[in-house]
Amino acid sequence: MFSILYLNAITEEPPIRKMFTEFRNLYNELANCVPAVTFKSGRHGFLHRARVAREQEDVVAFRGIRNELIDYWKAYMDSRLGKLLESDMYPSHEWKDASPTRSQPPFGQAAQSPVLLDPFLHV
Repeated sequence: MFSILYLNAITEEPPIRKMFTEFRNLYNELANCVPAVTFKSGRHGFLHRARVAREQEDVVAFRGIRNELIDYWKAYMDSRLGKLLESDMYPSHEWKDASPTRSQPPFGQAAQSPVLLDPFLHV
């Protein structure tokens, strides 16, 4: 019994490996949108530091690097959304819906959006 438990413990991958895989996936997606994320290279790069934390199973350091990447992503999105919203130069009264009889959108669909969002979509 002990040997079976011991073998299972040895063969199971540490959770930080899955964390690293998801980190790398987000990093690659971000790098496609924002190539500047790759400008940090060598031991200062996101992937290198995340790999080192993974190899040392240093969850605290890994989470710090992950949060740094998330902050980078948020800063990028804030910048892009800011540009999008700043481009709207029309007074707000010109785009309000003139029809008060408009029905509520179906579940999962944003107001006035033709796109139906899938709440179970996992990218």
